[in-house]
Order: sequence, then structure tokens, then C-alpha cells
Amino acid sequence: MADIICYCLNLNHFRLLLRQLTDDGVSKYLHKLSMGYAQYFNYKNKRSGSLFEGTYKAAQIKTDEYLTYLSAYINGNSEIHGLARAEKWLWSSYRDYLNLRPGNLANKEDILGDFKDVRDYKNYVKIVIGESREIKTDIKKYFLE
Repeated sequence: MADIICYCLNLNHFRLLLRQLTDDGVSKYLHKLSMGYAQYFNYKNKRSGSLFEGTYKAAQIKTDEYLTYLSAYINGNSEIHGLARAEKWLWSSYRDYLNLRPGNLANKEDILGDFKDVRDYKNYVKIVIGESREIKTDIKKYFLE
């Protein structure tokens, strides 16, 4: 179906970088994931009905450079949104990438294979976090002034 490259669960949304392994693999994976979670949540909270506001958004990644960038953006997402330092956020694959915990949910080898070592990837993620936070700040200034 699909391989998870990286993930980040935030307070009101989540981000997944998936590699499709079969035809419609991403669609099938996300359908199973969202239906399973909705059933669990509804059972636990004695409710019924739809849980999510809309459908997921997906895009095909066409270059290795963009794949690498997205992995850094997703792994750094908690820090970009000001929730917590990325390496401290327990609900992302970043700690797995940094070997701070044993984890095999995310298939990190393809991304880390493009870097000299884990420290090199960590430095790249710091750059992406800094640039993304700067862009968010600029957008807020532009629209709020």
C-alpha cells in the first residue's frame, strides 16, 4: 500500500510523507487510517458521525530535492508552529531520524542516505525550520499591518 517516510502529529492536523507502493496505495492507506481512527474516537467518546472536516490533500513529489525538503519540513513541523523544539516533540518521526529512540514506523533510510551523517541532516532541518518560521512571520506582518 504505502510506506511512511516521516510524520508529525500536531494539535489540530497531521502531516505524512508517504511513498506509494501499489496503485491507489496512498488513498487506500489514508482511508484505512482515517476510518480506523474515527471509529476508535467515536467509540471512546460515545459519538457517531464524521470526524474530519474535509478530505486530505496530496501532491506527487517529483524530485529528490523536494522529497528531502519535505522530510525536513514535516520533521520540524512542531517547531515551525511553535509547539515545541522539533527534537523534543514525541509525536513525530524526527526523534527516530536522530536515533533518540528506537523506531521503525518511518522508513528513514532513503532520506538519511543523502546526508553525510545524522548531524548533517539535523543541521539541514534547522535551516528549513528557520526559513519556514521566517516566512510565517513575514506573512503575518504583511496581512496584519
